Amino acid sequence: MQIFGGYTITQGDTVKTILNDGGSGGLGITWFPTDAIPLGFRVDGSYTSHSQTLHALDLASQSTGQNIGDGYTDIYGGDIDAEIDLHLGLRSREYFFGGIGWYRERTTLKSVSYQSGEICWFFGCQQGYFPVYSAAQTSTTGWLKSWNAGIGFEFPLGDPASFFIDGRFLRIKQPQGGDWDFIPIRIGIRF
Repeated sequence: MQIFGGYTITQGDTVKTILNDGGSGGLGITWFPTDAIPLGFRVDGSYTSHSQTLHALDLASQSTGQNIGDGYTDIYGGDIDAEIDLHLGLRSREYFFGGIGWYRERTTLKSVSYQSGEICWFFGCQQGYFPVYSAAQTSTTGWLKSWNAGIGFEFPLGDPASFFIDGRFLRIKQPQGGDWDFIPIRIGIRF
């Protein structure tokens, strides 16, 4: 079993104009049927959150007719991968993995308006304006197909735990056509 967190880098002109890089987290299970062959299988579930770029917020403002001041896209789902291990020492190893997955994308856009009120500081109060955010639009895709391939390294911490770091290329097929590409870099603990 493994638990991980990391950073996901957006790739390609299409997704980079819409989403900023974001943080991620998740958990998974790796299973090796036999010690004689360094081939195993892993199932990972992950969650990533990406804020919308200023360009995307401007396009959303134009299409909705509202003053969209904030937005983010949450991507969640999982992968089923094959994994090949190459031992570098007693318990250290390098591994390669790849497979298929399914993800959903939930996009939330928030409009901003300014309300007058009283602002109080340490030295008194004065009249001012506050930004007030409210949900303008939320949409969720169906399950989208994906594929991924990556490389990682694992180092022993003490029986039975180990530390790992891996990176992969992830491509998610979009419902309107085209692909969104990401490079998740993850660090974690495997038990």
